[in-house]
Amino acid sequence: MNGLVLRERRAADERSVAVRLAEAGVDLRTKARTVPLAIGDAMNLTSEQEATAKHLLRLIAANVTRG
Repeated sequence: MNGLVLRERRAADERSVAVRLAEAGVDLRTKARTVPLAIGDAMNLTSEQEATAKHLLRLIAANVTRG
């Protein structure tokens, strides 16, 4: 595949496939976990501004999903 996941047929039932992260996938997941904090730091918002932004984004998302 792409080197991020491993697929292996299960010996007990070859119709099913076990899927797990490869080492590169684990490394990428570890790096990805730092992204939300980095974005938050880059925005340089006060806690009040951050709360307002979260509220507005949730409102926008709710309005979009309602159609």
